Amino acid sequence: MMRARTLQRQTSRRFARLWAFRLLGVLAALVLPGVAFPIEMELIVDADLRADRYVDAPLLGRLRSGSKVQVMRNEAGWSEVRDLQRTGWLRAGSLGGEGAKSAPEANLKTGRAGTNNYAMVSGIRGYPRAGRHALIVGVSDYQRHGQQDLPGVEADILGATQMALAMGIPRNNLKVLRNEQAGVDDIRAELATLQRQLQSGDRVFVYFAGHGARATSKRPESAAQATVTRQADGKCQAAVVAGDGKVLSAAQLSDWLSPVAAIADKLVLMIDAGNAPALIDQATRADSRLFQSASRFSRPEPVSQCENPGSGLASMVAEQLFSLGVSQDSVLAIDAALGNQTSWEDSIGGSFATQSLATCLLGEALDRDDSGAISFEEISACAQSRLDLSLTSRALPRQTLQIAGNKRLVPVTPAAMNRPDSGLTSTSNLVGPATAASNPAITTSGVQAAFNDLLAQRDAAWGLDASVTRSRLRIGIDPLEITIRSARDGWVYLILLGSDQKSFYLLFPNALDGQNRIQADRPVTLPRDTWRIVSRGPAGLNRLLVVVSARPREILDLPSERAGPFLRSLTDQFGRSTLQAWIGAAADAARPACAIAGESRKPVDARSCSDGFGAIALEIVETAP
Repeated sequence: MMRARTLQRQTSRRFARLWAFRLLGVLAALVLPGVAFPIEMELIVDADLRADRYVDAPLLGRLRSGSKVQVMRNEAGWSEVRDLQRTGWLRAGSLGGEGAKSAPEANLKTGRAGTNNYAMVSGIRGYPRAGRHALIVGVSDYQRHGQQDLPGVEADILGATQMALAMGIPRNNLKVLRNEQAGVDDIRAELATLQRQLQSGDRVFVYFAGHGARATSKRPESAAQATVTRQADGKCQAAVVAGDGKVLSAAQLSDWLSPVAAIADKLVLMIDAGNAPALIDQATRADSRLFQSASRFSRPEPVSQCENPGSGLASMVAEQLFSLGVSQDSVLAIDAALGNQTSWEDSIGGSFATQSLATCLLGEALDRDDSGAISFEEISACAQSRLDLSLTSRALPRQTLQIAGNKRLVPVTPAAMNRPDSGLTSTSNLVGPATAASNPAITTSGVQAAFNDLLAQRDAAWGLDASVTRSRLRIGIDPLEITIRSARDGWVYLILLGSDQKSFYLLFPNALDGQNRIQADRPVTLPRDTWRIVSRGPAGLNRLLVVVSARPREILDLPSERAGPFLRSLTDQFGRSTLQAWIGAAADAARPACAIAGESRKPVDARSCSDGFGAIALEIVETAP
C-alpha cells in the first residue's frame, strides 16, 4: 500500500512537472517575440515554396491553392511553412486566416531610437473591402506571334495577386486575363465592366506583365473616349503587346482609364514591360547557370520607326490623365523601367521588378520617414535596392523603377501597434502645451511626414472647403473659429498638431459636442455656442487637419487621454501609426456585409462601407499677446 502511494505521488509529480514545462512553453510563446506554436493555415493562391525568404532563393516546389500547411514563423512578409514533405518559405500573403493579417515584425523594436520607438514594416494584410478592385493582365505566350515567350509572367501574376490581396481587394473583385484572353479588345472590355461596377470612393489596381513596345499613335476609329488618342496622333508612345499580338499604346490606355480615374478614389497602375531593346548578347545569356534571362521588349510594326518615348507606359498614362484634369493625388503609376531601359525576368522566378516590389510590399519595406505608415515611395526604394542586387549579381544592365503621381499613397492601412508606455500626463481644461517627458521617438520630421501621409490618402475629388476666421491667434486672447463646407454628406473631425510638435488633439467631436454630421453643401461653423477654443501656446505654427469621412470613425479606437473636453495623443511612432490607422478605416468597415463584392454589391452598401474621406490642412500661428 505504501509503495502504491509512493508511485502515485511520483507519477503526480512527473505530470505536474510535465504540465509546468508545457505551461512555461505557452507563456514563452506568448511573451517572446517571434515565437509561436505551429498554426495550420490554408493557401488562398498558388505559391512557390523556396529554400529561403527571397524571391531568387532555390525553388523547392509549388503549393496549390487550398493546400494546408503548418506555419512555423513569420519574417518580413514571408512565412516558414511545413507540409507533409518539405519545409520552406513562401509569402505570407499567400495564406488565409488570422495569421496572415498581421505581421509580428510590426512590433519589433529597433536601435534607431530610444525606448518605445517601434519600426513599422509593410506586409500587414488589409481586410477585404468590397470597394477595391483589381485587373491583372499577364501575357507569356508570344511565340505564336513570332516573338520570344516570357515564362516568368506566370510568377508575376501570382506576385500581383498577392499584392492585390494585401491591399484588401477581395478575390471576387480580382480579374485575371492571360495570354489569348488578354487581347486588346478583352482588356478594353474588362476596363469598361470595371467602370460600371465602380462607386465613388473605390480603389482600383491595374497590372500588366508582358512585352513592351513603341508605337506611333493613329487616329481612333471612333470619337468616343478618344481625347488623348487624338492629342497623341502621330507621336511616339510607350506601348505593350497584348495577348493577340496587337499593340496597346499609352494614349489608348489613357482613354480607357480616364472614366475609371474620374470615379475612383485611387488608381494604381503598374506596367512591367521594357521600353528599349535588350542590351545583352547571347553569350552572356548562355553562360548563366542559375536562370534564363529574357528582355521584355518587342519590335512589332511600326515600332522600328518610333524613337525613344521618354517615359514608361504607366508614367505616360498618368501624365495624360493629369492633362485631362484627374488629380495627381488620385493616381499612382509604376513602371518597371525607364523609357530607355528594358525590364528583365527570370524564367522561373519572374520579373525582377515585380518580385522585388511584391517582396517589399509584403514585408521588407521600412517606414523610413517615421510617418507611421509605409508609402509606395518607401516600397519602391526597398524594391530598387533588391532589384539592383539581382541585376548586378547576373551582370545585367541597370533597370530603374519609375513612379509618378501620388508617391505617398499607402497601399495597406497601418495596423494599430501594441501600445507601449506612452508617458501621457494630464493637462489643463483647454488645449495647451504637452507636459509629457521628452520622448526620443518624437521627431519633427516624423510628425510632419505623418501629417503629409494623411493628406495623401484623401479623396481628391471629395469637394471640401474650410477656412478660419483668424489665421494668427494671440495666446490667451483669440479664439479659434472655422467654417467647413462639404460637397458630400459625412462626419467631421478636427485634428490639431500642436505648435510644440508633441501632441495630436482631437478637437471635434468632443465631450461637449458629439454632433459631427455634416450635410452636403450646408456649411458648419465651429465651435458652437456650448464650447470654445482659445489659444494657449506655446507660440509657433499649428497645423489643423479637417477631415470629412463617408463613414464615422470609432473614437474608442484612438488611444488617447482627456485634455479637458478634447482627446490628446502623443506624436511618437505609436501615436503616428494609430492616428493613420484610425483615419484610414471606417469604424464598421470590417463587418461581413462590407466584404460583399462583385455584382452583388449595391450602391447603398458601397456608401455604408466606404473608408473614403476628404481632407484639407490649415495653418494657424500662435503669437504672444
